[in-house]
Amino acid sequence: MENLRLNVSLLRRRVPNLTSAAKSVGLRPATVSNLCTGKIPIGRSEVRTLVALASLAQCSLDELILRGESV
Repeated sequence: MENLRLNVSLLRRRVPNLTSAAKSVGLRPATVSNLCTGKIPIGRSEVRTLVALASLAQCSLDELILRGESV
């Protein structure tokens, strides 16, 4: 399995109030926070969560999900 992770810096730059923005599109702030910190692996998150985050940041899923780079 590739090392997948969220492009957190892109998210934070594009969506300043990430938790409240997430809440406004029906995502649980705790889930978003755990994805950002790596507590929840990207591979275990729901596709609709990732799609919602990408639309909040106005980016593609390819931009949102970083592959194979070590942290």
